[in-house]
Amino acid sequence: MTRVLNLGGNEEQEMGLDDPGHYCCEGLRYQLVGTANCRDPEGHSTGTVQCPKQVVIYIAQYREYQISPVKLYSYTIQHCPWCGARFPEELREKWFDVLEAEFGIKDPFFEGRARVPDEFRSDQWWKKRGL
Repeated sequence: MTRVLNLGGNEEQEMGLDDPGHYCCEGLRYQLVGTANCRDPEGHSTGTVQCPKQVVIYIAQYREYQISPVKLYSYTIQHCPWCGARFPEELREKWFDVLEAEFGIKDPFFEGRARVPDEFRSDQWWKKRGL
């Protein structure tokens, strides 16, 4: 899916960023790929606690980019810190909405945890629905 990225001023460029394999700039690519030694065997980010060089985290489950200036907390960001490109809409709220609407799961972290389908633990749930 193609997203319109605001590159500053009135200039816009289309670029596919729905998949972390498409990067708006070298700075973001390095943060998400260049810190490969900070990833588990499946390629998922292990977070900033294990990788002090990684300050931007991509959470595929929610299609969400976060910046973590210190190891104790992080902030969701909508633009690339290096080039200013706008990221695709994050889907954290939609994740909860779909789990409740399609599966009747209101509490996916505690009581409903065992009922959460595997596709909701990755980006497969939103890719399957064309979001």
